[in-house]
Amino acid sequence: MRTYNKVLLLGLFLACLYLCNGQDSVFVYNLDKSKIYYSIDSTIIYVELYGDAEEDEKNEFIAEMSSYSDVEIIVDNIYRLNIEDSDLREEFLNKVLVSPVVDNVSYCYFGDKNNESEKAWTYHAILLKVRGSLDNILHHEDIYPLQIEAISVSDSVYKIELAKDADVFSVAQTLAEREDVVYASPLFYRSSLQCSYGDNPEFSSQWYLDSPTDADINVLKAWLFTTGDSSIVIGIIDDGINLGHPDLHNNVLPGKDFTPSGCPTGQSIPSRREVHGTKCTGVLAAENNSVGMVGVAHTSKVMPLKAFYGVARDINPPTESGCITSDEYLIKAIYYACDTAHVDILNCSWGGMEENTSLSSAIHHATTHGRNGKGIIICASSGNHGFNQVMHPAVLDDVL
Repeated sequence: MRTYNKVLLLGLFLACLYLCNGQDSVFVYNLDKSKIYYSIDSTIIYVELYGDAEEDEKNEFIAEMSSYSDVEIIVDNIYRLNIEDSDLREEFLNKVLVSPVVDNVSYCYFGDKNNESEKAWTYHAILLKVRGSLDNILHHEDIYPLQIEAISVSDSVYKIELAKDADVFSVAQTLAEREDVVYASPLFYRSSLQCSYGDNPEFSSQWYLDSPTDADINVLKAWLFTTGDSSIVIGIIDDGINLGHPDLHNNVLPGKDFTPSGCPTGQSIPSRREVHGTKCTGVLAAENNSVGMVGVAHTSKVMPLKAFYGVARDINPPTESGCITSDEYLIKAIYYACDTAHVDILNCSWGGMEENTSLSSAIHHATTHGRNGKGIIICASSGNHGFNQVMHPAVLDDVL
């Protein structure tokens, strides 16, 4: 591995950050090589601390951050600051980039739909799909990653981790311009937009199944033909499922957690803001018993694929309304569902207004290679929050 001049790298990264102060936007190439633009808000800064750093050192640095701005916790070890003064930002960034407890620092980005409820920030890594040899591509472009992780060997998708002072947008653009690269994108974290479900403790309140006004899906007539099938496995990409729920536990299979929350079977953590997946699963597959509600396909099986996680502890009361996810967690869940768990259907009760290159590519792989080539059926939320257009990934041709 090439030995970098740390001072030079730090100077280049700071130069990039300061350039962004005078820059309206950056871009990422889409699958068709069109450009997806992101607006930059350089006053909002996300800082991620190493999870294994000493607590005393982390607390000391958090206290230091508090001298620059109110500190909001997003999830464990990820914090957000709002520093309006440019001189203070420069001073803060100089400290952050040399701190031994800081893993990552990023400005805040908004997609070109200018929906400020969808905040995104980058990690110092690139997600990419290649047609040729990854080693040859990286060597030719003089890119020397700290670490390479194969996300899908069959689909040639990789995560390459760079130094924390790397310019991930420039690296991604350089790679994406090559003919032997299908896509390359910075690894984004995203504030999630999960479609909400109310609590429906009794069948009589489930108007969407059977309603006197006929504003429903006529489920009673459908149940004359099928109530699902125990051989059908539905993957739930969400924030986990309460595995001990009395109305769900007989229909839930062991799953997998792709987040840092530490739930290997994909279980939700009720004390956090991780209840969305359990609600979605109830609508889909709550058992037909004497408890609570009943799901549409109540004899099918579901598998939790945890790609969202929520607030675990507070410094100041957090302002985020839900969980966060990252492009890495989402595509890992999709590739696992397709190539390892071999699910039949994927439920994605979430979405965003912006296009997502790595997610689109992973979904296409699942819908063309899953179920022994028949393709996984993928269902996603069309919208929420009063938006007047179909969200991504529901807008894709291969998603219902």
